[in-house]
Order: sequence, then C-alpha cells, then structure tokens
Amino acid sequence: MISIALRVEWAKAKARADRWEEEVVLLDEEMRCVLVFCEWKQAWWKQQIASRLEVSPELADGLSAYAHKQAAMEAGIAT
Repeated sequence: MISIALRVEWAKAKARADRWEEEVVLLDEEMRCVLVFCEWKQAWWKQQIASRLEVSPELADGLSAYAHKQAAMEAGIAT
C-alpha cells in the first residue's frame, strides 16, 4: 500500500518537474523573441531619423531627438 502511494506521489512530482522544464524552455524562447523585436525596433527608429526631409530644421531636430530617445529606450529594454 505504501509503495503504491509513493509511486503516485513520485509520478505527480515528476509531472510537475516536467511542466516546469517546459515552462523554462518557453520563457527562453519568448525572451529571444523580445530581444529580436527590440533590435528590430531600435533599427527602425534609427531609420526614421532621416525619413522626414520636408520639415523645418527645428522640427527635424526634434524628430531626430525623439527617434534617438526611442532607439535608446529599445536598447535599454534589450539590455
């Protein structure tokens, strides 16, 4: 009787451990995706710096500063 109960508890513990292992794998993949997205978004913001040519120099400076700030924020998130 004790042997059966022990086997049941072992099987439950093994199932929990397996689920946690799977969760770690999923979290690693999710983190990889977040880092790839942050790198892409940072590059996208840097591309935006030169995309507005038909605006005043003052506005161009403001837009450039904003794009630099957003790119730095994405780099910070990735870090």
